[in-house]
Amino acid sequence: GKYMANYTQEQLELKAHIDESNEKFVARCKAEGATAWGTTVSDPEHWAEYGIFNIAQYERYSLESYIYDAYKDAHGFRPRHIDFKSMSMDELEKMADQVSEEVAESIKQQEQAETKAYESLKKHLKGLVDMGAKDFRQALEWDLDAEGCTHEGFNDYGFYCYKKGIAYSKERVISRLVA
Repeated sequence: GKYMANYTQEQLELKAHIDESNEKFVARCKAEGATAWGTTVSDPEHWAEYGIFNIAQYERYSLESYIYDAYKDAHGFRPRHIDFKSMSMDELEKMADQVSEEVAESIKQQEQAETKAYESLKKHLKGLVDMGAKDFRQALEWDLDAEGCTHEGFNDYGFYCYKKGIAYSKERVISRLVA
C-alpha cells in the first residue's frame, strides 16, 4: 500500500473522518440487528481520483450524491438539469431536505396506490367468482393466466403483483391463496 506520509494533513483528516463515520455506522447497524452493511472507502487515493482532498469537499460530494440519487427516487429521473457546482452548501442542504420530503411523500403515495390496487384486486377476483369461478383460488388462477404470469405451470406471483400494482409484500398472501 501507499505510505501515509505521501498524503497531506487534510487528506489524513479526511481518512480519519470517514473511518470514524464508518465506525459509528457499523455500531448502529449492529445495535439495530443488521446482518450486513456497506461502508465508505476511506483511502485518500480513491478520493483524490474524484478531486476530493479534504472533509469539506467530501461533505459536499456526499450531499450532491445524496440529492442526485434521492431525486431519482422521488421523481423517476436524475436531476441532470441542476447545476450543483454553482450552489452553496446552504442551498444544497435545503435541496437535500426538500428532496427527502419528496421521497417520503412519494413512498406514501406509492403505499396508498398499492393499498387501493389491492382492494381493486379483491373486488376483481370476487367479480370472477360471480362470473363462474368456483372460488377465489380458481379466480386467481384465471387472473394469473390472463395477466401472463404463468410459465410452464409455475405461477410468478412477484410479476403478478407488479402487473397489478400491488405491494410485493402481498406476494406470499396471494401465493397461499392458490396453494
